[in-house]
Amino acid sequence: MPSGWRSNDLEDFMTGLFQVASGVDSGETKADRAIALFYNYLHRIGVEFANFGTFEIADGKGDMDAFGGANMPGCFIEEYFARGWNRSDFVLRAGELLTPKNPESTFRIGLPALTTLPDNYRDSNAMIMAAGDAGLQDGLAFIGKSPLNPNSGRERYFGIALGGDKNAAGVANERLGEIKVAFFAMLQVVKPRLEALADGYGHTLTAREKDVLAMVARGEMRDQIGFRFNLSVPTVDVHLRSIRQKLNAQNLPEAVAKGMRYGVI
Repeated sequence: MPSGWRSNDLEDFMTGLFQVASGVDSGETKADRAIALFYNYLHRIGVEFANFGTFEIADGKGDMDAFGGANMPGCFIEEYFARGWNRSDFVLRAGELLTPKNPESTFRIGLPALTTLPDNYRDSNAMIMAAGDAGLQDGLAFIGKSPLNPNSGRERYFGIALGGDKNAAGVANERLGEIKVAFFAMLQVVKPRLEALADGYGHTLTAREKDVLAMVARGEMRDQIGFRFNLSVPTVDVHLRSIRQKLNAQNLPEAVAKGMRYGVI
């Protein structure tokens, strides 16, 4: 094992992740717990911030509508999407440089990147400075081709930005191999969530809608669902219509299939 690794940190994380993955919680709950474990692991080794997700590249620009996970301050995340930085972020755009021979890339982020960006990436400057003000002053990012939906006909990528102050950047660099092990293990548990985000579903079903969808998946009829939850049949129909709309499903079987794939039920 490379020098600088404290194996108990990674071992503790992997043990906790296995317990989450093998538990009986819903896919959404498993994703939340797996991400929380990952952030706790990063904090233990000295990395303060980590934003990750999947994205696509169109016309030379990355495009990500939501992070799979982010622990930067909420005000920065809101500004990131409100200002359209998700379509000019140089971390996402770096995916266009990947090739079959070089399917993954690791590079410096944070304030030091201001002096190294090519001229055509200068529209990322405002985002870099805002991230620095929010605490991510220095760090590393790594990106690569995503295994999600390989038959979709579109190229998708995964990416994660790690950092904090200069000490956090040093830790991220020194322990990058270990961090990657933890990151890819965590991705296996949160894959349903990333599938959903990549397809444009933002996990917006209410608790009642999830219950109704689970009953549909078990083959229950509308009147049986109404009896179970003390709802009238017309109210059940309202829930079913909302479920189809939120999942962008043409019918209930498609809604059930997407609910299972996205870890909703």
